[in-house]
Order: sequence, then C-alpha cells, then structure tokens
Amino acid sequence: MTMLHRNSNRDERIAAHEFFLTLAACNTVIPILTDGGFSGCGTSESNGYVECIDYQGESPDEQALVSAASAYGYTLFERTSGHIVIDINGEKLRLDVLGLHEFDSVRKRMFVVIRFPDNVVKVFVKGADTSMFSVLANVSESNSSLLHATQSHLSEYSSQALIECNLNLLGATGIEDKLQEGVPEAIESLRQAGIKVWVLTGDKQETAISIGLSCKLLSAYMQQIVINSTSEEECRNLLGDAIAKYAVRCSSRGNQNLKHKTNAEHGALDIPNCSKSMSLPKWNLGKEEGADTPLALVIDGNSLVYILEKERESELFDLAISCKVVLCCRVAPLQKAGIVDLIKSRTDDMTLAIGDGANDVSMIQMTDVGVGICG
Repeated sequence: MTMLHRNSNRDERIAAHEFFLTLAACNTVIPILTDGGFSGCGTSESNGYVECIDYQGESPDEQALVSAASAYGYTLFERTSGHIVIDINGEKLRLDVLGLHEFDSVRKRMFVVIRFPDNVVKVFVKGADTSMFSVLANVSESNSSLLHATQSHLSEYSSQALIECNLNLLGATGIEDKLQEGVPEAIESLRQAGIKVWVLTGDKQETAISIGLSCKLLSAYMQQIVINSTSEEECRNLLGDAIAKYAVRCSSRGNQNLKHKTNAEHGALDIPNCSKSMSLPKWNLGKEEGADTPLALVIDGNSLVYILEKERESELFDLAISCKVVLCCRVAPLQKAGIVDLIKSRTDDMTLAIGDGANDVSMIQMTDVGVGICG
C-alpha cells in the first residue's frame, strides 16, 4: 500500500498501480450492486453514498483477487462485453475492453487488452508462475525505448498471435486455502483401511507439499522424490535416476500373486508382467536398506507431459507404486484423468476419485467410483 503513495520512486508507484489494475481488470468476475453489505464484498463511494458490490464469478480465486484489489482502493464497479469501470479511491476509470482470452488449463493464464481514456492500449496478463516466466521480458530488454516500441506494435503482435511476449512483471498474489476440519483424520482412516492415497492438484509444487504436510499426508521422515523437469531429457534423467537409486522393481512375492486376466475374445490367459494386472500393495522397494524409509513422489504437470506423451508410463508406474504417497502438482484436468487411467490399465484394484471443482470432472468420470463435493 505504501508503494501506491510513495513519491520517491515513480517506477514502483506505477508498478503497484498497474498491479492492482490487473487484479481488478484481468478476470471474468461480474460486479452486482447490493443493498446490504456482507463479508467479502467490494465497496464504492460516490457523492458520499457507499455502495456495496457483490462479486460473482466462476472461480473463487478470481473473486478473492478482485475483492483484494477493492480493499486497496481499486474496486471493479461495472463490466459489460465492451468496457469495464474501476473505482480508484472514489474516482471512476472507464476502460474499453478490446480483447480477452479466458484462463484455461492448458495455457494456465489469461489476458485482457484494454484501452485507456488517453487511447493508450495495454495488455494485462495473470496466470500460474510456471506459465508466466516464459513470456516475461528479459532484464536486458526492460528499457523504456523497447517498451514503448513493444506497445506501439501491439496490433501487429496480435495478428501474429504474439500478444503475450516481452511482458513486465508487476507482482504476485497468494490466496489462503484452509484445510477443512477433520482432513488429517480422514486421510489416516483411509490408510488404515488399506487405501493408497494419491493427490492430484493444480497447485504449485511448494503449495502442494505444504498442504501435504498440513493434512499429514506427508511426514518429515519420508524421503521425497521430486521430479520437476523443464525438458524431455531432464525428465528422462530424473525418472531414471530415481528408479536406479531406489532400485524399484517387482518383488518375487508380488510376481507370485499377480492377478491373471482372461482374454475373453480369444479364450486365452493373459500372463501379466511387472507393469500390468497386479495389486498395488504387492509392490515394494528393491533395496533392503531403503525399505524402512517410506518414499513420497512429487511430480509436476510439465514432467507428466513428457512421461505420458513419450510412452514412459511404465517407468512412472513402477516408481509411483513403490512410494507410500504420490503427489502430482500443477496438473491439468486431462492429466488427472490420465493418471487414473494409468492405474486402471495396469492393475485390478478399484479406483476412487474425489473432487470439488470443474477441473476434477474428467478424473471423476474416468475412475471406478467418483465423488463430487459441492460447496
């Protein structure tokens, strides 16, 4: 807040101003004027009259960010298909919306092209950190002359689908997502019932690990195997190193207890190998010295792209079922379904998926038993 009113550093003041403009403008939230106020609504003061605004949107995260901007004096007051109005500390600013690309799970970001009253056109973008770093301007390119040149060529960039490039980093946001009461106890009950728990989330790696520790899914004594590659070669190396280090293999006892499947069409018996048609608990660590230390696999969506598309599913499966906990972060909806399919295609175990959002639909539909949570 102090950056907005500091006179000593003009660049910081402008960056803070545009940061909150981005929170208020770069979204699909609809502001609705209400008679009474309640927790979480925005307020706008006009001619001494305080109006309360209820924000409605598809994403609770977007609603939270818009409400946060309002708390700092940047209140989204009106939205139509062609313009938005933002109340900045009592002064209304009308911005023309020239284009908007909504957030999707593939790009993991959204942008809005707006025109200011002085005819200056700017692009505001927000998204996951992993998707934003690749479209930021290099430090060496962050001089004013190049920035002005970039803005003057926006129309040319748009025709080439190059709007999201050479961007200036304005800031970062964080939203607290508290655990519901009883989550650790529920997870422990599932474990005691012999159910192996995997977590598939769109959260970033650090957030996912933190939540895993909070809900007692992860523990300090577990050995974490982290695969967060940025290239196919790096992913292959990380996966191979993990398998070699922990000597992941199918135990002899597991081989003797594999569930055989019958090929009904040909009347033949399908003799499974170590990566098909087994019960998950039959697998364990190959190294005796590692057997006493439970493993936790943490893998991100980028790595899953290389693994699931490059036919390395068997290697991932071998590693994953040797771990007590599997935590997949920054995963897209179709990747969630792909993980479920990975398990179903290689085991006879029944799968259960629980989700509370639109991003979980494909996963819930893929599993044997799907549970959708409302609210």
